[in-house]
Amino acid sequence: MQLALLVENTQGAVENISELGFSPDYYSPDFHLLTAAEVKWLHSKHIGILPWTVNEPHDMTALIELGVDGIITDYPEKLIALMKAKK
Repeated sequence: MQLALLVENTQGAVENISELGFSPDYYSPDFHLLTAAEVKWLHSKHIGILPWTVNEPHDMTALIELGVDGIITDYPEKLIALMKAKK
């Protein structure tokens, strides 16, 4: 079983995971709170990143460029179309 830490606070990944007491498989923040530095740190700890809830194509593109491992969205068809267009 894989676990994700779902967060919406402004503490940041380091503090949230430190408080959790173990490294989850995925860190899942409100996408507005995710930074490039956090992506780098999380990946250095082998923690995947699944931001939520990303509904606009320009936000999806920005997060893909940051290197997230997945995206939680209410509109999967928008993300699928975006990914197909990038191929």
